[in-house]
Amino acid sequence: MLPGLWAGVIALGLNYGAYMSEIFRAGLSSVSKGQREAALALGMTPSKTMRRIVLPQALRFAVPPTGNEFIAMTKDSALVSATGFVHELMWRATEVGRAHFRNLETLIIAAIFYWILTLFLSYFQGLIEKRMSRGDR
Repeated sequence: MLPGLWAGVIALGLNYGAYMSEIFRAGLSSVSKGQREAALALGMTPSKTMRRIVLPQALRFAVPPTGNEFIAMTKDSALVSATGFVHELMWRATEVGRAHFRNLETLIIAAIFYWILTLFLSYFQGLIEKRMSRGDR
């Protein structure tokens, strides 16, 4: 038997892990072969080539979708409550609303909380993307 919290963490981890691995694979493959050949011609080791040439270029392409996936996972955490053992925001709002016969009000407050959290995370993602795009100009 697996506790609900761990079942939710594993489910979200496997789901978003697959998406994230594809994002980083695409980011790494977006760096042209010529960049690696130029680093080899300069005498760089493979690890130094990856650290100084490939990763900085790949991260510029990987950061925006990574941020989007992180924000989506934050919202999808409400699905973890379906296991019945994890008491997250939407579950608590539903329970409080039922106890006081104010379902709509508590769910609106939970939606506003998710909205503010999403705005906050989107703002920081924008800052990161702006910093990563400095070399584009």
